[in-house]
Order: sequence, then structure tokens, then C-alpha cells
Amino acid sequence: RTQESIAAFEQALAAAADDDERCRAWLGIAAGHRVTGDTQQAMRAVDAAEPYAARLASGVALGRLHGLRGNLYFAQGRVDDCGAEHARALAQAQRVGDVEGEALALSGLGDHAYAEGRMRTGLRHFRDCVQLCRQAGLVRAGIVNGCMVGHCLNWIGEGDAGLAEIRAALALATRIGVPQTEVMALESLAMALSLRGDHEEGRDANDPGTFINGFHETWSIHHAEQAFGFATTGQTITTRYEIQPLLDR
Repeated sequence: RTQESIAAFEQALAAAADDDERCRAWLGIAAGHRVTGDTQQAMRAVDAAEPYAARLASGVALGRLHGLRGNLYFAQGRVDDCGAEHARALAQAQRVGDVEGEALALSGLGDHAYAEGRMRTGLRHFRDCVQLCRQAGLVRAGIVNGCMVGHCLNWIGEGDAGLAEIRAALALATRIGVPQTEVMALESLAMALSLRGDHEEGRDANDPGTFINGFHETWSIHHAEQAFGFATTGQTITTRYEIQPLLDR
């Protein structure tokens, strides 16, 4: 119900009585547009919130603002800008003791390192994030970043440990029943199994059939969160009817 959320924040903005309320409303609008994938509208909302956050000198608001901007830069493939914004977010969160903001900033820094291929640095950030999430009761963020811990472990050659992290995150996501988080965990598990060449939990590879060059199925890929370079269409070669029994006659 993201569009309803955006509309509610727009109403809040129209009724805002001071800079704090205007800042909160703009950040809420930005967060909604980020979910829908409208990065341009989200960035405009972040920019609109910045003067209010600056006048308030609110470390919490400034931290969330930089974090949101960092997430939007990540979705646009602006990796360096993403890292710089999340570093600013982390500094603001630590300055005012905003544990949730600190966890989110660490997650963003983990994404930045992951995108640059610095897996051990990313692993450190994601683990620190998960630890803070557990301390602060941030279950959904803990699940998502637990998956990222698993991915980093996979890329540094610790596949069994990585798969265990992702399975644990998926189990928790299934238990709390939040579809977006569960989708992220399922995508992570599928990716981890694919990298291992382990298809036992995927499509049954032993069904009899005949492969024909060029015969395949396609489908739209819907990610839990859009980012630069994510595929939007999938293709899988499929089998036709098994012809060996006919040849054996």
C-alpha cells in the first residue's frame, strides 16, 4: 500500500505546522517513492527535506536523509556517491546515539563495499549491522542484512557458512510473514544455491524430456528492491515431450 503511504505523507506535508513536521513528511514521501522505484521523485523529496533538517540541526533527521540519498544513489549505480552519503549518515547516527540509524548506515556501507567487490569489508559492515539490529529489535533489517552476510561469505569461499546464514534469515522471514522480506531471503537462497551448482532445492533436473535449441520460457523478475543492473526478465530452457520411448519402438 505504498501509494496510500505517499498520499498520507503528502497530506501531512500540507498540514505541517513547523520545520520538524515538514522534514518528516518529505522524508516519508521520499521513502515511499524509493519503494516504488521512482528514484527521481524520491531524490526531489530528499532534497526538499534537507533545508528543514539543516535548520533543525537534527542528527537523526540528517542521518536518515543521507542514508536515503545513499540508497537512491546505489539504485542508480552511483557507487562512490552511495558510500559517501552512508558515511555521513553513520557519523550523524553515532553522534546522537541513533542505533537504528547507525544500523541502516552500516547496511548502506556494506552495500557500497559489496558493489565494489570488497567482500571482507562488506562482511564486516553487514555483521556489525546485524548485531545492532538484534540489540535494537530491528527484525526486518536484521533479516535482509543477514542474507548479505551470507552472500559475502559465499564470495570469500565460505559457502557452507554463507548458506547457513541465508537459511537462518529465510526461516525468520517466513516466521514473521512479511512478503517483501521473505522474497529477498528466497532470492538470496536461490542465488547461493545457483553459485554452488546445487539444484536439489530448485526445479527438478531429473524430469525426462527433450531439449530443443531456442525453446525456452520467459518471465518478469520482480525484486524486493530495485537497483542498477538488476535483471528484469528471466529465461530458462525447457523440455518438450520425451521422445526416447518413440525412438525405442
